[in-house]
Amino acid sequence: MTESILKKYIKLKNQATALKRCASLDPETMKGIKYDPIIAGKSSAKFIQGNEAIELVTLKKEELLIKAKRAEEIADNIYNTVLELKNEKNGEELFNVIDLRYFQNKKFEEIKTAMPEIEMSTIYRRRKQALRILEDMYLLSVYMAI
Repeated sequence: MTESILKKYIKLKNQATALKRCASLDPETMKGIKYDPIIAGKSSAKFIQGNEAIELVTLKKEELLIKAKRAEEIADNIYNTVLELKNEKNGEELFNVIDLRYFQNKKFEEIKTAMPEIEMSTIYRRRKQALRILEDMYLLSVYMAI
């Protein structure tokens, strides 16, 4: 469960960027397009006539910015919780493994290249240990509270 929350970090960051990009479009460019309020980055075309489109677009921009801010808050809370791993024994290694694996989406071979002083079996152990610690730190409750 903790691993799936960590994997959502990248998706949240990408969604926040996509929402901000949609909100920054010019109202004339967005005329005739109504964005789906639930799924970020997906749009459904719907023809809207006249000034009505611009009013809806303005309203949608505010909604998109609010959702983008919310996604960034959730991602920041996940990152800050993982940052607390540095306080643990071998905390720097634990944080680096989680950072490379989940936040930078690296494969284990790439992690080995980035951290040559650590053996591959140690990297696997550090990841498992970090996931256990994060579970004890109630990462799930941090995520669900938001």
